[in-house]
Amino acid sequence: MCGRYELVDGQRVFIRFRVTNKVPPILDNMDVRPTQQVFALQTDHVLSLMKWGLVPTWAKDPSVGSKMINARAEGIESKPSFKRPLRYQRCIIPASAFFEWKGNPGAKAKYRIARKDGDLFGFAGLYEHWRDPNTDGELTTCHPYAGHSAARRRGPLAGPGYERTRGDHQLAQAVPVRPYDGKSGIELPLRER
Repeated sequence: MCGRYELVDGQRVFIRFRVTNKVPPILDNMDVRPTQQVFALQTDHVLSLMKWGLVPTWAKDPSVGSKMINARAEGIESKPSFKRPLRYQRCIIPASAFFEWKGNPGAKAKYRIARKDGDLFGFAGLYEHWRDPNTDGELTTCHPYAGHSAARRRGPLAGPGYERTRGDHQLAQAVPVRPYDGKSGIELPLRER
């Protein structure tokens, strides 16, 4: 599963996902990384900022989120950390591309995977609200989840029309979500800086 992605030309998010609320401008980010603030679309097309890295409600410390940056779709419904979010708290994470590394350890090349039509991805995600027991402050966290693609590598889950459903129960049942198969995308090798 991708551990990094990009989101550029943020104005497209408002149109593609029919965002209903006002949010600060979405600045271009060519290298979105775990633990950063990311935009996620919730119920009724509400766009929110969340921290990438799921922190379960029962966690004593938010640092667990840095280890929970994505999840495998296989068996996700049986994992205690994901049961409630999978059922009630799904979200969509907009992205213009994601990155994968191919090759042998020590000699891996970074690839940028984007849609051929230039449109945005809508990654399937989960979110959770965590309340700090010491300060009573609240943190909303999220992460994408992944499955095996046709090429037998992990990829973000996405589905045509996934972003057009309304309500968490519909996000959970209305549209089949499947691994991105790469057929509608283009992979470009990138030089490391």
